[in-house]
Amino acid sequence: DDRLAFWHAHVGMIEDRPILGHGWGLDDDYRKPYYEKIGLSDFIKPYPAHNTYLEILTEGGVVALLFFFTWLVSFLAFFRKLSEPGKGVALQTFACLFLAALTQNAFQDFEVRWVLTLFCVGTILLASPELRRPTALQ
Repeated sequence: DDRLAFWHAHVGMIEDRPILGHGWGLDDDYRKPYYEKIGLSDFIKPYPAHNTYLEILTEGGVVALLFFFTWLVSFLAFFRKLSEPGKGVALQTFACLFLAALTQNAFQDFEVRWVLTLFCVGTILLASPELRRPTALQ
């Protein structure tokens, strides 16, 4: 599977800049030396990692991945407060998205971003009023 090559090249990129990553918007020319380093100089196209977590690490480093996981955990904590069956649906939907993200960068696809945004906003709007009430930040 080509994904193994994608992941291998990106692990090399992560090793070069683990803390802050290489920045967003990396193109094929930028990734090409990393494919060459693993012996794939004739690879047709040096694709992105096709793994959300590896791509976040590559582009934003450990710092970006920590922000991402903080966002993820905040939604999971919110979902656990929902009543049934909303809680089960929310947790299963979120789990499926983030499991699928192991083999695809779901956030590059407009449809996935749109559905995720609608899902998160819809979940918040369908929550009981006491869960939607602002906290001490007001």
